[in-house]
Amino acid sequence: MNQAAGQSQPANIMSDPVSDRLNNVRTSRSLAFLVDAVAITVLMGISAVVILILGIITLGIGWLLFFVLWPAVALLYYFLTLGLKGATPGMTMFGVEMRDADGATPHPVIGLAHPVLFWFMIGILPLYLASVVVSLLDERKRMLHDIVLRVLLIRS
Repeated sequence: MNQAAGQSQPANIMSDPVSDRLNNVRTSRSLAFLVDAVAITVLMGISAVVILILGIITLGIGWLLFFVLWPAVALLYYFLTLGLKGATPGMTMFGVEMRDADGATPHPVIGLAHPVLFWFMIGILPLYLASVVVSLLDERKRMLHDIVLRVLLIRS
């Protein structure tokens, strides 16, 4: 629950009864993902221009940074948003936030591990499809990587 509004967090959010804070969380989460994908793409474009200029200045050596462009930009994006604040800009736009089992903002390492596990599962289609099925069956609407990391996405 929102502490700023004077409401208290449950002692353990995973044992809290399923509430209206999970209504439409899957849809909002999917739309937030699309917004974040666009934001990361824009940041990658800006970074690519910087690397291009750096490559010209360093006579081509800087262009080696193109190999780490996508993972570096995406991981930095998720670390600075999800890892430190508990929500990416897309999640904030759609009113979704991530909480750990105690109801607190997750540790920054969880903020990094969450997208890494998600992208890993997308890379293995049967695993991703299993995660979607689990999300449809789980009363808290969690995907496999949420369950593994013991986090819950809720409406803010």
